[in-house]
Amino acid sequence: MAADIGGHSGSGAVFCAGPHGCDRPGRYCAPADAEQAIVHAGALSKSAHRSWEDFPAGYALGRVLRFDEEEYGPFYGQDALAHRLLAESEGSPWRHIAWR
Repeated sequence: MAADIGGHSGSGAVFCAGPHGCDRPGRYCAPADAEQAIVHAGALSKSAHRSWEDFPAGYALGRVLRFDEEEYGPFYGQDALAHRLLAESEGSPWRHIAWR
């Protein structure tokens, strides 16, 4: 499957942001390498968090600490809204895909 990333449409290249699965993190890599990195990140997430609801709580806290100057400002509000919608929506993947 070709990815349309950064003008590389049709090349099959995908952007690999993490260090696992790609020999050049933060660069374009083969789709198989990107998939391996995603599966590895998922395994790490599952070992560190208890549920879908728990997972984004850590993300939101990190954004508050980094971007909202350790206050509950606009970044927290955006994350809280997304969290609520995902937790309450009947069509949410949180309700249809098991965490473990």
